[in-house]
Amino acid sequence: MDWSYESDKQILISYDGGEITNDDVIPESFSLTESLCPFEQLDFGNCGANEFRITISNKFGRLKGKEITVYLCNDLNDANKFIVGKYLVVSDKAVENRTLREIVAYDKMYELSQKDVSEWYNGLWGSATSMGLKQFAASLGTYLGMEIELTDNYVGNVYKVMDQAVGLMATDVLGAIGELTARFYHVSRDGNTLRAVSLFGYSDGLSYEPLTNEWVIPPSEVMECEYEEYDVNAITKVVIQNEDGSAQATSGNGNNVYIITGNLLINDDGIKGSDGFYYANALRTDLSRINYTPISLTAVAKLTRGLGDEITTPVNGQYIHSYILNREVNGIQGMTEAIRAEGSENVEIDNGIQSQIISIGRKTTAIKSEVDGVRFDVNEIKSKDYVTGTTYNQDAEQIMLKFESVDKELKDITNELDGDVNVYEIDGEPKFKKVNGVVTEINYPAL
Repeated sequence: MDWSYESDKQILISYDGGEITNDDVIPESFSLTESLCPFEQLDFGNCGANEFRITISNKFGRLKGKEITVYLCNDLNDANKFIVGKYLVVSDKAVENRTLREIVAYDKMYELSQKDVSEWYNGLWGSATSMGLKQFAASLGTYLGMEIELTDNYVGNVYKVMDQAVGLMATDVLGAIGELTARFYHVSRDGNTLRAVSLFGYSDGLSYEPLTNEWVIPPSEVMECEYEEYDVNAITKVVIQNEDGSAQATSGNGNNVYIITGNLLINDDGIKGSDGFYYANALRTDLSRINYTPISLTAVAKLTRGLGDEITTPVNGQYIHSYILNREVNGIQGMTEAIRAEGSENVEIDNGIQSQIISIGRKTTAIKSEVDGVRFDVNEIKSKDYVTGTTYNQDAEQIMLKFESVDKELKDITNELDGDVNVYEIDGEPKFKKVNGVVTEINYPAL
Protein backbone atom coordinates (compact mmCIF):
# COMPACT_ATOMS: atom_id res chain seq x y z
CA MET A 1 0.00 0.00 0.00
CA ASP A 2 1.24 3.48 -0.84
CA TRP A 3 1.47 5.54 2.38
CA SER A 4 2.57 8.77 0.68
CA TYR A 5 0.60 11.99 0.98
CA GLU A 6 -0.64 11.58 -2.60
CA SER A 7 -2.34 8.29 -1.85
CA ASP A 8 -6.15 8.42 -1.76
CA LYS A 9 -6.59 6.28 1.32
CA GLN A 10 -9.88 4.66 2.17
CA ILE A 11 -10.96 3.67 5.67
CA LEU A 12 -13.26 0.77 6.38
CA ILE A 13 -14.66 0.18 9.86
CA SER A 14 -16.41 -3.15 10.01
CA TYR A 15 -18.68 -4.29 12.85
CA ASP A 16 -21.47 -6.74 13.44
CA GLY A 17 -24.29 -4.94 11.73
CA GLY A 18 -22.60 -2.79 9.15
CA GLU A 19 -19.63 -0.94 7.69
CA ILE A 20 -18.42 2.65 7.92
CA THR A 21 -16.38 4.22 5.10
CA ASN A 22 -14.81 7.57 4.16
CA ASP A 23 -18.20 9.06 3.34
CA ASP A 24 -19.24 8.86 6.98
CA VAL A 25 -16.08 9.85 8.86
CA ILE A 26 -14.28 13.09 9.64
CA PRO A 27 -10.94 12.09 8.06
CA GLU A 28 -8.65 14.17 10.24
CA SER A 29 -10.32 12.88 13.41
CA PHE A 30 -8.56 9.54 12.87
CA SER A 31 -6.22 9.01 15.83
CA LEU A 32 -4.28 5.92 16.85
CA THR A 33 -2.16 5.87 20.01
CA GLU A 34 0.20 2.93 20.51
CA SER A 35 2.68 2.49 23.34
CA LEU A 36 5.23 -0.01 24.59
CA CYS A 37 6.60 2.09 27.42
CA PRO A 38 5.33 5.59 28.29
CA PHE A 39 7.80 6.01 31.16
CA GLU A 40 11.17 7.74 31.29
CA GLN A 41 12.90 4.47 32.18
CA LEU A 42 12.33 1.24 30.30
CA ASP A 43 9.70 -0.71 32.23
CA PHE A 44 9.76 -4.21 30.76
CA GLY A 45 6.52 -6.10 31.22
CA ASN A 46 4.39 -3.03 30.55
CA CYS A 47 1.16 -4.12 28.81
CA GLY A 48 -0.44 -1.09 27.22
CA ALA A 49 -3.67 -1.09 25.23
CA ASN A 50 -3.77 0.70 21.87
CA GLU A 51 -6.36 3.45 21.61
CA PHE A 52 -8.34 4.24 18.45
CA ARG A 53 -10.43 7.42 18.07
CA ILE A 54 -12.56 8.70 15.22
CA THR A 55 -15.61 10.89 14.65
CA ILE A 56 -18.36 9.46 12.45
CA SER A 57 -21.80 10.40 11.18
CA ASN A 58 -24.55 9.84 13.72
CA LYS A 59 -26.57 7.36 11.69
CA PHE A 60 -25.18 3.99 12.81
CA GLY A 61 -26.75 3.80 16.26
CA ARG A 62 -24.84 3.20 19.45
CA LEU A 63 -21.58 1.31 18.94
CA LYS A 64 -20.50 1.18 22.59
CA GLY A 65 -19.70 -2.38 23.60
CA LYS A 66 -19.27 -3.56 20.01
CA GLU A 67 -16.10 -4.91 18.45
CA ILE A 68 -14.86 -3.05 15.39
CA THR A 69 -12.17 -3.93 12.87
CA VAL A 70 -10.43 -1.00 11.19
CA TYR A 71 -8.81 -1.29 7.74
CA LEU A 72 -6.96 1.13 5.46
CA CYS A 73 -6.68 0.58 1.73
CA ASN A 74 -6.55 2.27 -1.65
CA ASP A 75 -9.58 0.37 -2.91
CA LEU A 76 -12.44 -0.89 -0.75
CA ASN A 77 -12.64 -3.92 -3.03
CA ASP A 78 -8.99 -4.75 -2.42
CA ALA A 79 -8.68 -8.19 -0.84
CA ASN A 80 -5.35 -7.21 0.76
CA LYS A 81 -6.57 -4.41 3.01
CA PHE A 82 -4.16 -3.29 5.73
CA ILE A 83 -5.64 -4.10 9.13
CA VAL A 84 -5.07 -1.27 11.59
CA GLY A 85 -6.51 -3.26 14.46
CA LYS A 86 -9.44 -4.83 16.24
CA TYR A 87 -10.94 -2.77 19.02
CA LEU A 88 -13.71 -2.71 21.61
CA VAL A 89 -15.72 0.52 21.62
CA VAL A 90 -15.77 1.86 25.19
CA SER A 91 -17.16 5.33 24.51
CA ASP A 92 -19.66 6.55 21.91
CA LYS A 93 -20.72 10.15 22.45
CA ALA A 94 -23.02 12.30 20.32
CA VAL A 95 -21.56 15.74 19.46
CA GLU A 96 -22.21 18.71 17.16
CA ASN A 97 -25.96 18.87 17.90
CA ARG A 98 -26.04 15.08 17.75
CA THR A 99 -25.05 15.01 14.07
CA LEU A 100 -21.77 13.22 14.80
CA ARG A 101 -20.49 10.58 17.21
CA GLU A 102 -17.04 10.49 18.80
CA ILE A 103 -15.80 6.92 19.05
CA VAL A 104 -13.12 5.77 21.51
CA ALA A 105 -12.02 2.14 21.35
CA TYR A 106 -9.22 -0.04 22.75
CA ASP A 107 -7.61 -3.26 21.60
CA LYS A 108 -7.75 -6.63 23.37
CA MET A 109 -5.26 -5.59 26.05
CA TYR A 110 -7.99 -3.42 27.56
CA GLU A 111 -10.12 -6.51 28.11
CA LEU A 112 -7.15 -8.52 29.38
CA SER A 113 -6.50 -5.87 32.02
CA GLN A 114 -9.92 -6.78 33.43
CA LYS A 115 -9.75 -10.52 32.76
CA ASP A 116 -9.51 -12.41 36.05
CA VAL A 117 -7.32 -15.50 35.59
CA SER A 118 -7.31 -16.60 39.23
CA GLU A 119 -9.27 -19.76 38.46
CA TRP A 120 -6.75 -20.73 35.78
CA TYR A 121 -3.79 -20.05 38.08
CA ASN A 122 -5.24 -21.94 41.05
CA GLY A 123 -6.02 -25.00 38.94
CA LEU A 124 -2.71 -25.02 37.08
CA TRP A 125 -0.23 -26.46 39.51
CA GLY A 126 -1.67 -29.64 40.96
CA SER A 127 0.98 -30.97 43.33
CA ALA A 128 3.77 -29.13 41.52
CA THR A 129 5.42 -26.00 42.84
CA SER A 130 7.25 -25.05 39.64
CA MET A 131 7.05 -25.58 35.88
CA GLY A 132 8.77 -24.44 32.71
CA LEU A 133 8.14 -20.87 31.61
CA LYS A 134 7.09 -22.03 28.14
CA GLN A 135 4.58 -24.49 29.53
CA PHE A 136 3.20 -21.81 31.84
CA ALA A 137 2.83 -19.24 29.05
CA ALA A 138 1.28 -21.75 26.64
CA SER A 139 -1.31 -22.70 29.26
CA LEU A 140 -2.22 -19.06 29.80
CA GLY A 141 -2.55 -18.55 26.05
CA THR A 142 -4.90 -21.53 25.77
CA TYR A 143 -7.01 -20.16 28.62
CA LEU A 144 -7.22 -16.74 26.96
CA GLY A 145 -7.78 -18.15 23.47
CA MET A 146 -4.71 -16.34 22.16
CA GLU A 147 -1.21 -17.29 21.12
CA ILE A 148 1.47 -15.97 23.47
CA GLU A 149 4.89 -15.42 21.92
CA LEU A 150 7.87 -16.56 23.96
CA THR A 151 11.33 -16.61 22.42
CA ASP A 152 13.48 -19.73 22.58
CA ASN A 153 16.27 -18.19 24.62
CA TYR A 154 14.30 -18.12 27.88
CA VAL A 155 13.86 -21.68 29.13
CA GLY A 156 13.85 -21.24 32.92
CA ASN A 157 11.19 -22.27 35.41
CA VAL A 158 8.44 -20.28 37.11
CA TYR A 159 7.24 -20.93 40.65
CA LYS A 160 3.97 -21.15 42.51
CA VAL A 161 4.09 -17.98 44.57
CA MET A 162 0.43 -17.78 45.67
CA ASP A 163 -1.44 -20.56 47.48
CA GLN A 164 -4.75 -19.12 46.33
CA ALA A 165 -4.80 -16.24 43.87
CA VAL A 166 -7.66 -13.73 44.09
CA GLY A 167 -8.22 -10.94 41.58
CA LEU A 168 -5.25 -11.95 39.43
CA MET A 169 -5.58 -10.24 36.05
CA ALA A 170 -4.20 -11.52 32.75
CA THR A 171 -2.04 -8.41 32.33
CA ASP A 172 -0.49 -9.01 35.76
CA VAL A 173 0.75 -12.40 34.60
CA LEU A 174 1.86 -11.12 31.19
CA GLY A 175 3.67 -8.28 32.91
CA ALA A 176 5.53 -10.71 35.16
CA ILE A 177 6.60 -12.80 32.15
CA GLY A 178 7.73 -9.68 30.32
CA GLU A 179 9.67 -8.45 33.32
CA LEU A 180 11.59 -11.74 33.59
CA THR A 181 12.36 -11.87 29.86
CA ALA A 182 12.84 -8.14 29.08
CA ARG A 183 9.82 -8.03 26.78
CA PHE A 184 6.78 -5.82 26.33
CA TYR A 185 3.55 -7.66 25.56
CA HIS A 186 1.44 -6.12 22.84
CA VAL A 187 -1.66 -7.30 20.97
CA SER A 188 -1.17 -8.00 17.26
CA ARG A 189 -3.24 -6.01 14.78
CA ASP A 190 -5.52 -8.96 14.06
CA GLY A 191 -6.16 -9.38 17.79
CA ASN A 192 -5.11 -13.03 17.85
CA THR A 193 -1.57 -12.94 19.23
CA LEU A 194 0.15 -11.50 22.27
CA ARG A 195 3.44 -10.37 20.76
CA ALA A 196 6.57 -10.42 22.90
CA VAL A 197 8.28 -7.25 21.70
CA SER A 198 11.99 -6.93 22.44
CA LEU A 199 14.52 -4.21 21.73
CA PHE A 200 17.30 -6.63 20.79
CA GLY A 201 17.99 -9.85 18.91
CA TYR A 202 18.34 -13.34 20.31
CA SER A 203 21.40 -15.50 20.76
CA ASP A 204 21.94 -19.05 19.54
CA GLY A 205 25.26 -19.18 21.35
CA LEU A 206 27.21 -18.20 18.24
CA SER A 207 25.62 -15.07 16.82
CA TYR A 208 22.74 -12.65 17.25
CA GLU A 209 19.80 -12.41 14.91
CA PRO A 210 17.61 -9.29 14.84
CA LEU A 211 14.11 -9.53 16.23
CA THR A 212 13.16 -5.99 15.28
CA ASN A 213 12.96 -4.28 11.92
CA GLU A 214 15.10 -1.24 11.23
CA TRP A 215 13.70 1.72 9.32
CA VAL A 216 15.62 4.60 7.85
CA ILE A 217 13.40 7.69 7.86
CA PRO A 218 14.72 10.14 5.23
CA PRO A 219 14.74 13.91 5.89
CA SER A 220 12.09 14.38 3.20
CA GLU A 221 9.59 12.52 5.41
CA VAL A 222 10.52 14.24 8.68
CA MET A 223 8.56 17.32 9.76
CA GLU A 224 10.04 17.79 13.19
CA CYS A 225 12.79 16.07 15.14
CA GLU A 226 14.15 16.70 18.62
CA TYR A 227 16.64 14.44 20.33
CA GLU A 228 18.83 14.34 23.41
CA GLU A 229 22.56 14.97 23.26
CA TYR A 230 23.25 11.63 24.91
CA ASP A 231 22.56 7.95 24.40
CA VAL A 232 20.78 5.76 26.94
CA ASN A 233 23.62 3.61 28.23
CA ALA A 234 23.27 -0.15 28.34
CA ILE A 235 22.35 -2.00 31.53
CA THR A 236 25.44 -3.44 33.23
CA LYS A 237 23.90 -5.19 36.22
CA VAL A 238 20.69 -7.13 36.93
CA VAL A 239 19.30 -7.85 40.40
CA ILE A 240 16.30 -10.13 41.03
CA GLN A 241 15.05 -9.94 44.61
CA ASN A 242 12.08 -10.51 46.86
CA GLU A 243 10.17 -7.66 48.49
CA ASP A 244 12.50 -7.15 51.45
CA GLY A 245 15.70 -7.87 49.53
CA SER A 246 16.59 -10.87 51.70
CA ALA A 247 16.81 -13.14 48.65
CA GLN A 248 18.78 -11.87 45.67
CA ALA A 249 20.21 -13.15 42.39
CA THR A 250 22.74 -10.81 40.79
CA SER A 251 24.60 -10.73 37.50
CA GLY A 252 27.12 -8.12 36.36
CA ASN A 253 28.35 -4.97 38.04
CA GLY A 254 28.37 -1.22 37.56
CA ASN A 255 25.88 1.56 38.24
CA ASN A 256 23.31 0.95 35.48
CA VAL A 257 21.14 -1.52 37.33
CA TYR A 258 17.90 -3.24 36.32
CA ILE A 259 16.11 -4.39 39.48
CA ILE A 260 13.21 -6.84 39.59
CA THR A 261 11.46 -6.85 42.96
CA GLY A 262 8.68 -9.20 43.98
CA ASN A 263 7.98 -10.77 40.59
CA LEU A 264 4.94 -13.01 41.03
CA LEU A 265 6.48 -15.87 39.04
CA ILE A 266 9.57 -16.50 41.14
CA ASN A 267 9.71 -17.08 44.89
CA ASP A 268 12.61 -17.17 47.35
CA ASP A 269 13.55 -20.73 46.40
CA GLY A 270 13.69 -19.77 42.74
CA ILE A 271 15.67 -16.59 43.39
CA LYS A 272 18.24 -18.38 45.53
CA GLY A 273 18.41 -21.37 43.20
CA SER A 274 19.71 -21.82 39.69
CA ASP A 275 16.67 -20.18 38.04
CA GLY A 276 17.27 -16.84 39.72
CA PHE A 277 20.82 -16.66 38.44
CA TYR A 278 19.75 -18.01 35.06
CA TYR A 279 17.25 -15.18 34.55
CA ALA A 280 19.68 -12.58 35.90
CA ASN A 281 22.42 -13.69 33.49
CA ALA A 282 20.09 -13.95 30.50
CA LEU A 283 18.63 -10.53 31.20
CA ARG A 284 22.02 -8.90 31.60
CA THR A 285 23.16 -10.37 28.27
CA ASP A 286 20.10 -9.00 26.48
CA LEU A 287 19.87 -5.64 28.24
CA SER A 288 23.55 -4.92 27.75
CA ARG A 289 22.83 -4.56 24.04
CA ILE A 290 20.14 -1.86 24.29
CA ASN A 291 21.59 1.53 23.45
CA TYR A 292 19.63 4.37 21.82
CA THR A 293 19.08 8.12 21.65
CA PRO A 294 15.89 9.52 23.22
CA ILE A 295 13.93 11.15 20.42
CA SER A 296 10.70 12.94 19.56
CA LEU A 297 10.01 12.83 15.84
CA THR A 298 7.06 13.66 13.60
CA ALA A 299 7.08 12.09 10.15
CA VAL A 300 4.96 10.76 7.33
CA ALA A 301 3.18 7.76 8.82
CA LYS A 302 3.95 4.20 7.86
CA LEU A 303 1.78 1.83 9.84
CA THR A 304 3.90 -1.05 8.58
CA ARG A 305 6.46 0.17 11.09
CA GLY A 306 5.80 -1.59 14.37
CA LEU A 307 6.27 -0.83 18.03
CA GLY A 308 9.77 -1.81 19.10
CA ASP A 309 11.19 -1.36 15.60
CA GLU A 310 14.48 0.46 15.31
CA ILE A 311 14.54 3.79 13.51
CA THR A 312 17.45 5.76 12.10
CA THR A 313 17.21 9.27 10.74
CA PRO A 314 19.93 11.66 9.50
CA VAL A 315 19.99 14.94 11.43
CA ASN A 316 22.61 17.67 11.14
CA GLY A 317 25.12 15.42 9.45
CA GLN A 318 24.76 12.52 11.90
CA TYR A 319 22.53 9.47 12.14
CA ILE A 320 20.24 9.28 15.16
CA HIS A 321 19.40 5.73 16.22
CA SER A 322 16.37 5.03 18.40
CA TYR A 323 13.24 2.88 18.82
CA ILE A 324 9.51 3.29 18.35
CA LEU A 325 8.46 3.07 21.99
CA ASN A 326 5.40 5.33 21.68
CA ARG A 327 3.59 6.83 18.76
CA GLU A 328 0.46 8.72 17.85
CA VAL A 329 -0.89 8.51 14.30
CA ASN A 330 -3.25 11.22 13.09
CA GLY A 331 -5.29 11.88 9.94
CA ILE A 332 -6.09 9.68 6.96
CA GLN A 333 -5.05 11.45 3.76
CA GLY A 334 -2.26 13.51 5.33
CA MET A 335 -1.41 10.78 7.83
CA THR A 336 1.44 11.63 10.21
CA GLU A 337 2.96 9.83 13.15
CA ALA A 338 4.62 11.30 16.22
CA ILE A 339 7.26 8.85 17.45
CA ARG A 340 8.70 9.14 20.93
CA ALA A 341 11.32 7.24 22.91
CA GLU A 342 12.29 8.51 26.34
CA GLY A 343 15.20 7.54 28.56
CA SER A 344 17.81 8.97 30.90
CA GLU A 345 21.50 8.57 30.21
CA ASN A 346 22.12 6.35 33.21
CA VAL A 347 19.89 4.32 35.50
CA GLU A 348 21.43 5.35 38.78
CA ILE A 349 19.54 3.36 41.41
CA ASP A 350 21.10 3.39 44.86
CA ASN A 351 21.80 -0.11 46.17
CA GLY A 352 20.52 1.15 49.51
CA ILE A 353 17.14 2.08 48.05
CA GLN A 354 14.50 2.52 50.72
CA SER A 355 11.19 0.75 50.33
CA GLN A 356 8.49 1.16 52.96
CA ILE A 357 5.03 -0.33 52.90
CA ILE A 358 2.18 1.32 54.77
CA SER A 359 -1.32 -0.10 54.92
CA ILE A 360 -4.50 1.96 54.88
CA GLY A 361 -7.64 -0.17 54.86
CA ARG A 362 -7.15 -2.58 51.96
CA LYS A 363 -4.62 -0.45 50.06
CA THR A 364 -0.85 -0.06 50.24
CA THR A 365 1.62 2.42 48.91
CA ALA A 366 5.23 1.43 48.28
CA ILE A 367 7.44 4.50 48.27
CA LYS A 368 10.82 4.23 46.57
CA SER A 369 13.27 7.12 46.56
CA GLU A 370 15.13 7.59 43.28
CA VAL A 371 17.69 10.07 42.05
CA ASP A 372 15.57 12.93 40.68
CA GLY A 373 12.17 12.32 42.19
CA VAL A 374 9.85 9.94 43.95
CA ARG A 375 8.38 6.81 42.45
CA PHE A 376 5.52 5.16 44.25
CA ASP A 377 3.17 2.26 43.63
CA VAL A 378 -0.49 2.48 44.68
CA ASN A 379 -1.99 -0.96 45.12
CA GLU A 380 -5.17 -2.72 46.13
CA ILE A 381 -4.66 -5.84 48.23
CA LYS A 382 -6.40 -8.77 46.53
CA SER A 383 -5.46 -11.48 49.05
CA LYS A 384 -2.91 -12.08 51.78
CA ASP A 385 -0.51 -13.39 49.13
CA TYR A 386 -1.07 -11.02 46.25
CA VAL A 387 -0.99 -7.29 45.62
CA THR A 388 -1.70 -5.56 42.33
CA GLY A 389 -1.63 -1.88 41.38
CA THR A 390 -0.31 0.91 39.20
CA THR A 391 2.99 2.79 39.13
CA TYR A 392 3.85 6.30 38.11
CA ASN A 393 6.39 9.03 38.81
CA GLN A 394 5.95 12.52 40.19
CA ASP A 395 8.44 15.31 40.61
CA ALA A 396 9.12 15.75 44.32
CA GLU A 397 9.18 19.55 44.17
CA GLN A 398 5.80 19.76 42.43
CA ILE A 399 4.24 17.41 44.97
CA MET A 400 5.70 19.44 47.84
CA LEU A 401 4.23 22.63 46.36
CA LYS A 402 0.83 20.98 46.07
CA PHE A 403 1.14 19.65 49.61
CA GLU A 404 2.00 23.10 50.98
CA SER A 405 -0.76 24.83 48.98
CA VAL A 406 -3.61 22.72 50.37
CA ASP A 407 -5.85 25.06 52.35
CA LYS A 408 -7.91 22.35 54.01
CA GLU A 409 -6.98 20.96 57.39
CA LEU A 410 -4.38 18.20 57.20
CA LYS A 411 -4.93 15.59 59.88
CA ASP A 412 -1.82 13.64 60.88
CA ILE A 413 -2.89 10.00 61.29
CA THR A 414 0.64 8.65 61.69
CA ASN A 415 -0.15 7.17 65.08
CA GLU A 416 -2.78 4.96 63.44
CA LEU A 417 -0.13 3.27 61.30
CA ASP A 418 3.02 1.28 61.84
CA GLY A 419 6.41 2.75 61.06
CA ASP A 420 7.90 6.21 60.72
CA VAL A 421 5.82 7.37 57.75
CA ASN A 422 3.74 10.51 58.30
CA VAL A 423 0.32 10.22 56.64
CA TYR A 424 -2.07 13.19 56.34
CA GLU A 425 -5.82 13.10 55.78
CA ILE A 426 -8.04 15.64 54.03
CA ASP A 427 -11.76 15.26 54.75
CA GLY A 428 -11.14 11.80 56.19
CA GLU A 429 -9.21 10.48 53.16
CA PRO A 430 -5.42 9.90 53.17
CA LYS A 431 -3.94 12.40 50.69
CA PHE A 432 -0.24 12.96 51.43
CA LYS A 433 2.58 11.15 53.19
CA LYS A 434 6.02 12.23 54.25
CA VAL A 435 8.88 9.73 54.34
CA ASN A 436 12.28 10.85 55.59
CA GLY A 437 11.26 14.43 54.82
CA VAL A 438 10.06 13.62 51.27
CA VAL A 439 6.40 14.37 50.55
CA THR A 440 4.37 12.21 48.17
CA GLU A 441 0.75 12.50 47.11
CA ILE A 442 -1.61 9.54 47.39
CA ASN A 443 -3.78 9.09 44.28
CA TYR A 444 -5.71 5.86 44.49
CA PRO A 445 -7.02 4.35 41.26
CA ALA A 446 -10.73 3.66 41.04
CA LEU A 447 -11.60 0.11 42.07
